[in-house]
Amino acid sequence: MLPAVISRRFCYDARGNQTHRYVGSSLTRRVDYTIFDKPHTIWSNQGESRFSYDAAQKLVKRIDKKAGGDTVTYYVVTLTILLQHMDKTPLSF
Repeated sequence: MLPAVISRRFCYDARGNQTHRYVGSSLTRRVDYTIFDKPHTIWSNQGESRFSYDAAQKLVKRIDKKAGGDTVTYYVVTLTILLQHMDKTPLSF
């Protein structure tokens, strides 16, 4: 007896973003995007994830909704500090 063949099908929007995934005839994932091609909402069999971005389109917040409860993750922008001597030469460590 041969194993069953399960087909997977993917759909994309005009900008090349994956929008839908099907396993057999069942929709298993759907992705909505912002106008900047960043994922806004992902629905799947495991739950839903929502993403928020700042004005520079950097990820700042993610909410995962699953059967066991919601998880909220905040992303903090990295901070770069330049240290210099009074004569403007860089410090070495």
